[in-house]
Amino acid sequence: MLLTEDTALFLKRGLRRGMQQITRDRTWGTTVTLLSALMILMQLLMVFLLGVQAVNRLLISRAAIQLEVLPGAADQEIQELYASLRAQSFVDHVAYVPSEKAYELQRQRDPELVAFLEEYSLDNPFPDTIEVTLATLGEYDTLTQFIQQDRWRTVINPSYLSSVTAQEREIRSLLQVTSGIRTLTVLFLCVAFAVLCFVVIEWAARATHRRSQEIMLENLLGAPPVAVLLPFVTEMTILLLSALFIGTVLVALFLFVLPLFLPALALESAYGEVSGQILPLLTSVFPLLLLFEILLLPALSAGGTVLGTRKKLLWPARLLS
Repeated sequence: MLLTEDTALFLKRGLRRGMQQITRDRTWGTTVTLLSALMILMQLLMVFLLGVQAVNRLLISRAAIQLEVLPGAADQEIQELYASLRAQSFVDHVAYVPSEKAYELQRQRDPELVAFLEEYSLDNPFPDTIEVTLATLGEYDTLTQFIQQDRWRTVINPSYLSSVTAQEREIRSLLQVTSGIRTLTVLFLCVAFAVLCFVVIEWAARATHRRSQEIMLENLLGAPPVAVLLPFVTEMTILLLSALFIGTVLVALFLFVLPLFLPALALESAYGEVSGQILPLLTSVFPLLLLFEILLLPALSAGGTVLGTRKKLLWPARLLS
């Protein structure tokens, strides 16, 4: 019981010392500035990655081939066609879009058209469709031959299928570009995180060197290793959370004012559909990423502190030499 009380006392003292050290350390401003710059860079990279993903989704929807389902097609035949398309090696993705969903999608793409239909109580003009995304653009003719089989004539009317247009080729090229940009962004994000880890480890090593006498005294008093490390972990966690808060606020302000300087990104502009794809993805995924970062930072602080102070704390006897 006495050991437990002593350990709890050391832990409380370690937490308190870590928070007090923030005000005592005159170099914390430089550390927070450096960490904030890294956080801003990582946040911008994540936002850019989400934007690329949204553009990639939009391009995929444009590259998808719309197969209109005939009004009299039976549900079983539609399901057979859907399953057969999914089994084909030349098909990358298949999605069944009922007329109701197509109507709602059109509401997002062209709200004026949907408002016109609703104003005059017109029926839904959008048929059920099967969206097919090919593995490669060169498989277009293969898809045409597949659809023109007699077994599908009561499900799909293949008469509108034609040769590949220049626009479809351009979309395929853009998909390759966005895929490359996405890979490069992930690589930059990994490099930025590695730099952040290096900064945390280097900070812990320097802090340990400056406070070697305090560490020696803690060991002489019989403090457990966790209690010795706790002030450093607490201080680093506070610095990282402060940097994350500053970085998130600045990135949010940047995204808020960006449409003012680039009117083309506004929802009402010609690129409004791109913004319409980015905003829902950003608002749904970015808060989860932010929560993940908040949970990750204490672990990063602890790991960086252990690695940065291992030479000082591995063998307490070294402090006495």
